[in-house]
Parts: sequence; C-alpha cells; structure tokens
Amino acid sequence: LIDQGRGEEVVDGVRDVIRVWRSVGHPDPVAGALVNVGRCALESGDLDEAIARFTEAHSLTTSGSSARVLTDYWLAECALRTGDADVAIRSATELLAVEQASGGTYLPQLYRLRGLALAAIDRFDEAINDELTSIRIARERGAAFDAAQAILALDACHAALGARADAAMRDEAYATLKRLGVRDVQLPLPA
Repeated sequence: LIDQGRGEEVVDGVRDVIRVWRSVGHPDPVAGALVNVGRCALESGDLDEAIARFTEAHSLTTSGSSARVLTDYWLAECALRTGDADVAIRSATELLAVEQASGGTYLPQLYRLRGLALAAIDRFDEAINDELTSIRIARERGAAFDAAQAILALDACHAALGARADAAMRDEAYATLKRLGVRDVQLPLPA
C-alpha cells in the first residue's frame, strides 16, 4: 500500500505492530517496520520524521545486511530530497558495491537514486546511464514497479536537459503504475 501512495492507511497499524514486537522482546522485525513508518512519513511530506525513523532502523541493523542496505538507501534518498546530492551519490555508490557483492536485491532502486542525484548536480550522461541500468536490471528481474519508477526518473533527467524520454517507455511506465494501483510516484528530487 505504501508503494501505491496509500501509506496513511497503514501507518497506525505498523506503529501498533512495532509496539507489540518491542513488548515481547522480538526486535528483528522492528527495523523493517520502522522503515515503513519512515516511508509513510516521507509520503506525507514529513522529512524530519522520516529521517528519524530511518536512523532508528539503521541503529537496529548490522553492517552489510540487506536490512542495513534498505535503511541506508532511504537515508540517502532523504539526503537527496534535502539537496545533498553528494551524500546521496556517495551513499548509493557504497551501497551498490555491497549489493553487487551479495546478489543485489536493491540494485534497481540504488541505480535510480544515484542517477537522480547525479542529475541534480548536472552530471547527466552518468545519470542517464544509471537510469538505463536501473531499467534493464528491473526488467530482467520482472520488477515492473521498479522499471516504471526508473523510466520516470529517466524522463526527469531528459526533462532537465530540455528533452523527453521515449514516449512509448513513458506510456509503459504510467500503464504499469495504473495496473499496480499506484496513485502517485514521488521521485526523490532535491527541495
């Protein structure tokens, strides 16, 4: 539901689940739940709350774990949203190295994020390359949502150059998002 732009429908339930897991001393799922609360905060425009939840989740994860990569991805996205493209690029690059060594669950998202961060500092050739890589990997994995997001990020890169991405690709992205019930895609663009 969060990916569909409906985080407000689940945030209270996720907070309840966190309270229950903590009360019974079962911390393992808490980091993932905190990430989801952070994503809901991000969706509603509360960047400070999102950063606080992602930071808390980060503190509960171990270095190199998939959970750490996920929390650090979201922190890097927050950095980009606050205008710190350099931090986002550095974080995404470090996370890409971890992911490439471990099979890469989050490769499409990381390439997309780094591409947007590169575009934010006018490194468009690299940005477009990262977005194309994200699209390719997402398609290879059958990850339609990730491919659609990357296509829209590619379109944003082209738009910053005064051009447009391929119309058929853009139509594909919007059709995919509609089919998946996504209300809105909020690309992590600098403030």
